[in-house]
Amino acid sequence: MRHKLIALLTAATIIALAWYLTGRNSTGTSGQPTGQNTPIIGKVYLTGKTQTDQKAENRPAIPEFVVQPATGSPQNIRTDSGKYIFINFWNTWCPPCREEMPDLARLYRDYRDKNVAFYFINITAGEKSPAEVEKFLQQQELNLPVYLDETGKVATAFGVRAIPTTVVVSPSGQLVYARAGMLTYAQAAELLKK
Repeated sequence: MRHKLIALLTAATIIALAWYLTGRNSTGTSGQPTGQNTPIIGKVYLTGKTQTDQKAENRPAIPEFVVQPATGSPQNIRTDSGKYIFINFWNTWCPPCREEMPDLARLYRDYRDKNVAFYFINITAGEKSPAEVEKFLQQQELNLPVYLDETGKVATAFGVRAIPTTVVVSPSGQLVYARAGMLTYAQAAELLKK
């Protein structure tokens, strides 16, 4: 009887440990977090194509950029994905960014399994270090798909002049919203209905 109890406890411990380890650093195929994980998902950079490379009628609503997950292959982010694209540019030292983060985290939790791809882009060129970003996310207990714009070139390509700046593209590829300023949960959710 005692050997059965020890075997059962050992098996339960192994299962619990496996569940814990896979849940902490798992991401879905889209690079979006699926559970408790490292706050920083990867980096962003431009594709190399410029808006002037294309005729006006063929230009996408937003500059094409690439997300490079910490693990996995780079993915081009395009406006013809058939999903809403929700992009938020922010910094840890920005009071309005800090104030809107809980509402945007709630928006992410409520809409991540719907037809929305989220990209919370930290303009890391304006931070002391990437470690500061990770520390902020952990202290605030924010579980968001955060990508680092280490050079600031992606933010520049989007014309970001103030933060926070949010950009939303519809599933049909139309620009829905592109403005600086803080958003509430209700305001952000409304943008995903246009």
